[in-house]
Amino acid sequence: MWFGEGDAKFYVDGEKTPTIQGTGTEDYFLMAWGLNEAQFPYFGCTYMNGGFDDLGVQYCLYRWHVVDPVRFTKSLRFEIEHKGWITGDETESGKVEGHVEREDDMATVAFWYQIGQPKRFTSLPPLAQRVLPNLDIIVEGKTILPTAKHSAGVLELQKGYDWTGDGQIFFMPAGDQPVLAVSFQVEKEEYRGLVLRFTSAEDYGTYRIFLDGKDVQQQTDSSATPVVQGFDFYSKELNAKDYYLGSYKLARGNHVLRFEAIGRNPLSKGNYLGFDSVRLRERWEKKRKNLQ
Repeated sequence: MWFGEGDAKFYVDGEKTPTIQGTGTEDYFLMAWGLNEAQFPYFGCTYMNGGFDDLGVQYCLYRWHVVDPVRFTKSLRFEIEHKGWITGDETESGKVEGHVEREDDMATVAFWYQIGQPKRFTSLPPLAQRVLPNLDIIVEGKTILPTAKHSAGVLELQKGYDWTGDGQIFFMPAGDQPVLAVSFQVEKEEYRGLVLRFTSAEDYGTYRIFLDGKDVQQQTDSSATPVVQGFDFYSKELNAKDYYLGSYKLARGNHVLRFEAIGRNPLSKGNYLGFDSVRLRERWEKKRKNLQ
């Protein structure tokens, strides 16, 4: 769920309590009521991989204190709290909790102006120490492709772009009601988030997604009445993003993903479909049981 409630804090010249304390991460980056991809002179979000409350969504944010400088003489310490909302399947109470401590991974770099030569505080760690932990069991498109069954059209492994492994599964349907079904294997039964890395482009369609015969959108939709709306993969520019489809305790063995086209965005030039991989993402519940 939403991570952006942690306050930004500035400790000036060795202070024990912060002189400046903000009202939340989203506010610090000057985008209250959420974060969206945008670029402005002094703040912005250059990359956002998924929805704001998706499991494992990634952001790349920047904030320049040019018109609102934070001045210091001896030292400056900057902190952001790891606070936000957590879903009930990750909390001890079993209920959704807000503004509580979270387990987010953050990395940052800071620049400042000063008079005189700065001291060298540290050296850049080697690459192996600068990689975020991998929380995914990844089933690549090349492994999934031989299991595919589909309606009329062309299905292939498309290489290049930002696709991982040997490329994405690319479906070019010949009709107006295309269907694609693929299978993936689960080696161990455990509670994990199901994430699919889809491609969006100017000629991609809108699809419903089924896991083992059940519509994933209806399972994750909080509304009382199921809404058949599908996933719209139209985009003016080519991009690949993660889509979180809910968390499940999948039994060991074979599982089927089925994609059914239900139309296209009015701006789209086609009903193509492409996805890079299936990712089973680790959940905090699993960690908590191991700790106990």
